[in-house]
Amino acid sequence: KEILNHNASNLSFEENHRYAYHLVLSNNGELLYRGMKRIVADNLQKLAKEQIITAFPTTSIADPTQRSQENELLMKALRNVWDDHTSNMTKLGQLLKYMVCG
Repeated sequence: KEILNHNASNLSFEENHRYAYHLVLSNNGELLYRGMKRIVADNLQKLAKEQIITAFPTTSIADPTQRSQENELLMKALRNVWDDHTSNMTKLGQLLKYMVCG
């Protein structure tokens, strides 16, 4: 959750990696997977609600310039959420990438 909330600097990579590694070693890898899947899905829903849905044009605008500007705002919101998501997945991947090998 801290990675998804951009608080990764507060985390100990080694401690989190060790915790995840022990979960896998003790046959709780499925618990780790399901938990991560739920946290990521919840985060995406939160981002969609806060950034994407609010950026949707609310009316049908006849002015093509204004419509274009509203569409651009929506595309920027989508891009921001996508960039945030891919960055977070990279960080989580770095933390969990050795789990299949363990």
